[in-house]
Amino acid sequence: MKRLLLYISDGVGCRNFIYSTFFDYAAQNGFEIVILKNVPFDIDARGGRVIDFPNLPIPAKVDILKGIKTESELNLFTAKFKNPIYQVYKFPYKPKGLKNKIKLFYKSRYVRRTTTHEQILKVEEKMYRAATGSALYHSLAHILTTEKIDAVMFTNQRSVSNITLMVAAESLKIPTITNIFSWDNLPKGSKIHKSDYYFVWSQYMFDELLRYYPHVDKSTIRITGTPQFAGYTDKSDIVPRAEFLKRYNLGEAFRYVAFTGDDFTSSPHDEIYLEDLCKQVRIYNEQHGDTFRVIFRKCPVDMTNRYDGVLQAQADIATSIAPLWKSEKGSGWQSVYPLKEDATLLKNLLAHCDMVSNLGSTVAIDASFFDTPACYVNYQPIEGVKWRIDKNYQKIHFQTQAGLNPVFWIAKVPEYQAVLHAIKTGNTEKVLHDAHLWAQRVMMHPVDKVHERMWGEIKNITRA
Repeated sequence: MKRLLLYISDGVGCRNFIYSTFFDYAAQNGFEIVILKNVPFDIDARGGRVIDFPNLPIPAKVDILKGIKTESELNLFTAKFKNPIYQVYKFPYKPKGLKNKIKLFYKSRYVRRTTTHEQILKVEEKMYRAATGSALYHSLAHILTTEKIDAVMFTNQRSVSNITLMVAAESLKIPTITNIFSWDNLPKGSKIHKSDYYFVWSQYMFDELLRYYPHVDKSTIRITGTPQFAGYTDKSDIVPRAEFLKRYNLGEAFRYVAFTGDDFTSSPHDEIYLEDLCKQVRIYNEQHGDTFRVIFRKCPVDMTNRYDGVLQAQADIATSIAPLWKSEKGSGWQSVYPLKEDATLLKNLLAHCDMVSNLGSTVAIDASFFDTPACYVNYQPIEGVKWRIDKNYQKIHFQTQAGLNPVFWIAKVPEYQAVLHAIKTGNTEKVLHDAHLWAQRVMMHPVDKVHERMWGEIKNITRA
């Protein structure tokens, strides 16, 4: 059998590939999967084998050049497409200590001199040379050789740890495949390394990849769809509504609005949006009968306690159902991971709620698979702060909505009243119709065939 090295560098990679049908297709396509694990938690091998990523540092120069490449790309996109929104994708960094300040000074000077596509490619090549020859490079090359790997697959394109593995595979003439992780990644400049092949969500993302990276050979881009929504067509694990509500001590007489939280960076005042929703539900209930309740699902990677006060004050109408994720020692994406059961919990939440409220995440698309309408909050929650809501929906990935109205928009807090009434009276057909069209535009259908399509491409790529 041939061997695919599947590189798992965060918890979402587990959800998309290990807690999915991806492994079901391996043997029938003549493959064994070797999991290269770079996360601080155990992984179910699913019939494959697990190898730990070498405990060796990423060369410091690789990380610096990666940062230069990303920031320079965002500057180039800003100029090329005459749109300042690309600057929003930069994350401000305040260095601590003399060494980090010197690094930032070096990086800033380099970025100012890197203004063309050709210059960025030269930075990228320097990044690869910096990775070559390092202790990490030799260790990864040894793994690829001794394991007799036929192809390497990256579950996302954004981890700096990908770079040395990619270079090691390239030196051994082992094809690399990169799965583009999320709907908004390409405009962010987060395709930090080259790959022999790219798996993308849709024709839209195919065109987008070429728009931002015109040097990529279009024959290397394969439209497979995304595993993010693949499990939604299987309704076998959705329990009856009464059973779900009883599990969380929720009354059957009410309609439920799910408020799904965002991470702190995306929505730093998200608790205000939750509070506003609860107050508007209370007003609606007083005027139209005791109709609605709120279910709160926290963003799994949000470690703050910022919602606690709202949930305590609104305890009679708001219930928190925590996502089934765990956190190990460490910080960031690598230390937080979902349990397999969370996918079932989310499906049941979306199936049994009457609406989802959120700030601009893919949950509106998730909900559409259950014919549950969604609303996006689109008002400034607090004045006098740097963060502005009007920047959010100017982000490039919302251009996928062009010509559609797939969500209810809350531009002012009182507008919740009309939306809640539309939910109560069943006046949601137009929004749901456009939500389904939006999902078809964003990802290849049928969504449950994504792993089957991926394996067809992997088999073709590795055909001798």
